[in-house]
Amino acid sequence: MFRQSGCPWLAPAFLTQMVVAAAGKDWGALKEQGRKDAQAGIKAKLNKEVASRMTAAQLTESDPNGCVRGFLRRIGAALTA
Repeated sequence: MFRQSGCPWLAPAFLTQMVVAAAGKDWGALKEQGRKDAQAGIKAKLNKEVASRMTAAQLTESDPNGCVRGFLRRIGAALTA
């Protein structure tokens, strides 16, 4: 879904792969459970420490194509349908 929207960095697996690589580990060498655990940890950290502090101006700066806002609009539309 996210890759089709032109925002691959929104996909949790993509972001997790980047963090794992930055830590000097090989994503391909991780077993499935290790990948799931790493992804869950990244999601939790983003939710706790980043999203709650982000201002509208920061969102606009970091998301000039409006991917996040579009994603949130699609969620809102699905919830009200």
